[in-house]
Amino acid sequence: MQNLEMDAQFLLELKNEIKSHYDALASILMEEVDVYQELLESIKQERSILLKPSLEKIHESNSRKETLLLKARMLEEVRMKTAAKLARLLELDSDRPGLSDLISHAEGPQKKRLQECRFLLHSVLKNISEMNKANKLLLDSSLIALEGCIDFIADLMCTGSTYLKSGEVNHNTGNGRLLRTRG
Repeated sequence: MQNLEMDAQFLLELKNEIKSHYDALASILMEEVDVYQELLESIKQERSILLKPSLEKIHESNSRKETLLLKARMLEEVRMKTAAKLARLLELDSDRPGLSDLISHAEGPQKKRLQECRFLLHSVLKNISEMNKANKLLLDSSLIALEGCIDFIADLMCTGSTYLKSGEVNHNTGNGRLLRTRG
């Protein structure tokens, strides 16, 4: 009879510990969602900065994003440790269980809360990816335009190659349409 009571007590403690880890996992996921929401807002602000560039504002934006990414990495590490502990308690094979694996073993309100967290996290990460692609396209277009301007100025500064009377190419005459280095 005493063994049965000890087993029941052990199972109750195990169940409470598992519940506690699920609650911690959900809290960590919500913190990650908050950090990634901040990052998304920062990336949206970055777009307006890129449209009206200011070196100081670009540095501020980059610094803010670096800080948010560091927070996200730290939260990810905590989440991975919590998930690993939970996997051991649930006697799962993996040391790095996926969120889907852990959710499939959850019950009731915890399962629903974790599913909501996963959905929110997926959604905000998708939005971040889309905004990053849009900002990259803007930067790539700006870079192409800038390279075109540099090429145009270079063409104005030197004429390029011309031919000598001997038929050989004269690469550096020093004469451009705006600037002449001789005569």
